Amino acid sequence: MENKYIEFAKRCMKEIMYDNGMVDRLNPEKYEDWFVNYIADQSKEFIDNIPEMTDEDYDLLCYGNMDEAEEKFSSIPGYRAMNDALNEYFDPTSTGTVEIPEDVLRERLTYNVHALVYGKIETIALSPDNLDQPNP
Repeated sequence: MENKYIEFAKRCMKEIMYDNGMVDRLNPEKYEDWFVNYIADQSKEFIDNIPEMTDEDYDLLCYGNMDEAEEKFSSIPGYRAMNDALNEYFDPTSTGTVEIPEDVLRERLTYNVHALVYGKIETIALSPDNLDQPNP
């Protein structure tokens, strides 16, 4: 796959990660190859039909007002497929059109909870596997 599609996908993923607080000192930027390739593939037609993407375009596309993005980009061929792919990245449970590998889905749905237990901080991982289990 051409580099321009991969670069577009990674730039969009980065914008979404930072805007949604998915990155911090404990959670570095992460680009899952299968998702980069999915977004890149779904974005080809859009990228081939837009003359140039500015920083403001990325802002609007990745975390700006949806109505404004629709107004500016919807006439560009490939917009819908690209936008759907970015929405899947933002919320992988949104439309269900991308098949997320089970191990990745489990990781995305696992949250570390810090709790005060008997006077000291404990970290408890909540995941789909242990939500119905009694606390340790």
